[in-house]
Amino acid sequence: MSHSTVIAVRELIVRRHYDFPCADLYKAWIDLRLSLKWWGSEGYVATHVQIDLRPGGSWSGRFRKLPAATEYRAVGIIHEVVPNTRIIYTFAWEEMGERGPDTLVILSFAEIAPARTRLTIHQRPFRTREERDDYRDAWEQTLDRFAACLNDDQRAMSNDNTRQVAE
Repeated sequence: MSHSTVIAVRELIVRRHYDFPCADLYKAWIDLRLSLKWWGSEGYVATHVQIDLRPGGSWSGRFRKLPAATEYRAVGIIHEVVPNTRIIYTFAWEEMGERGPDTLVILSFAEIAPARTRLTIHQRPFRTREERDDYRDAWEQTLDRFAACLNDDQRAMSNDNTRQVAE
């Protein structure tokens, strides 16, 4: 896995490379069961994730900050879905009953070699450099957790296959 981050003042682009086929990476990204294991930056745990993965559908997630157990909610609307290729949606935080500003997230999956995929997150606009940098840090940590979850899931599947053959 490799990664890079490109930043403009009002936008953010984060890229990661994964040693998984594009379709498998996409499937893992939209798997709600898996998302509870990896979604969120360090110090947060996802407690609920729902998504209506179609244009006009909504998504939401609740995150608990540990150890204080403070909960935060993120919400948005799905604008475009191209399976194995792209998801475009809005992202906004809701805190204490108030909704923050929407940003647009363009999530792209591109197979760059057999069993190697580039994941790109392009998010905009941000009001300040500090806000953008906070999102960059959160995406980097979230993608680290996603990679760890993928590797754990792959190891578990390999172990299951080994046991099945051995039995």
